[in-house]
Amino acid sequence: IQLGAGLPIGESLIKLSKMASDVRSREVGAILAHNIGTGMSFAEAARSCSDYFEATEVALLEIGESNGDLVSALLSIERDVEWRKSFRRKFIVALIYPYILFNVGYVAFNLQGLLMGESLFSFILMWVTVNALIFLLTSLIFRSHQDSPFRRFIDTQIINFPLLRMLIGRALLD
Repeated sequence: IQLGAGLPIGESLIKLSKMASDVRSREVGAILAHNIGTGMSFAEAARSCSDYFEATEVALLEIGESNGDLVSALLSIERDVEWRKSFRRKFIVALIYPYILFNVGYVAFNLQGLLMGESLFSFILMWVTVNALIFLLTSLIFRSHQDSPFRRFIDTQIINFPLLRMLIGRALLD
């Protein structure tokens, strides 16, 4: 919106970095504004923050800069980021039912053994271990933008794989 209104990109980034809710976004906004102020293009500045911007996002910025339509490139990136956020939220919701089923099934399957005097400690230890692994896996997948190698793998290999994206997107987002 700010670029479409004619505000220079450096000023726009400074304002946005001050308004960002998380520390990493504020830092990246400040780095981008500084790099653009030193003469870099927006795509070059984004490439210098490769832990935050994906290669496809940088490529879209380069295309937008080369054809003079940076606003459309930014809107395209925004739509993609929002799609991924929406996908992650709905994926978590979709995992809740199997997670509950797993826990109920685990207790039901082991209930007879517990009633017959098997070790309560081993039952609880296994239950806690499996639930901790499930929690760790989901937290690695759904952490904030680009701050784990596992998250980047999920984004680039699974979410961005065209056929999977189309199928999963239709199943979860429609």
